[in-house]
Amino acid sequence: TDGEASGNERKETMAGRPGPGECWEQHVWKVLQEKALDIKNNGPHLRDLVQDEKRCEKMQAEFDGILLDYSRQKMSLEIRTKLF
Repeated sequence: TDGEASGNERKETMAGRPGPGECWEQHVWKVLQEKALDIKNNGPHLRDLVQDEKRCEKMQAEFDGILLDYSRQKMSLEIRTKLF
């Protein structure tokens, strides 16, 4: 019917233009899921990750004067780079 998208069509934005679809349909999302599962099952323990000072420094970001510290998250620098 008019206005409904099939599974193969791109979603439309409110302006009627094709949108990107759901984020979990994107290739980069699938890559991030695989990386997350790998670090969960095979990665180092969080207590070991927080001992790496260089990693901890690189896992920080500042936005509008607010420091965002991701160093206590079990993620690699590769994953952080893909997210930002």
